[in-house]
Amino acid sequence: MRLFIAVKLSDEIKKEITDHTEKLRSASVKGRYVSSENYHITLAFLGEVKNARQVISAISSIAFSPFSLSLEKTGHFNDVLWVGLKKSRELYDLADCVRNSLSKAGIGYDKKRFNPHITVVRDASFIPEVMSDFKAKMTVDRFSLIKSEFINGKRIYTELCSFSAK
Repeated sequence: MRLFIAVKLSDEIKKEITDHTEKLRSASVKGRYVSSENYHITLAFLGEVKNARQVISAISSIAFSPFSLSLEKTGHFNDVLWVGLKKSRELYDLADCVRNSLSKAGIGYDKKRFNPHITVVRDASFIPEVMSDFKAKMTVDRFSLIKSEFINGKRIYTELCSFSAK
């Protein structure tokens, strides 16, 4: 099964991102828009994993305190449009803890540098000059192990379990 570890977003944050994507649609940006229920911040992408219990065991004892996150800017990686976050040392620390725990358990993951963002459009037809004035904030008090499947032509994310702040 295809797995990743992520922070799920609050409804308030999802609403602001959805409002932003409506501006993109109004600017005639074509592409594969990410469904709002799939918005998240990836802490570690594992890819194909045979034993989810091993992953759960590796990350279940991670301790962190709740912290605040807010949206800040927009950007792109080639033809992928995203919404970025205000710098958060706590988010980087959480990603480091997750990745270190996976490494200690011998579990492979994508070792690309952590670059927190929320993907909103893939295969964008062009890069627009649409900006948004983001105001929403959320408290991160958990992270999740998520299974990714492609069912009937649609990407479906299923939370397998979540881990609360300690």
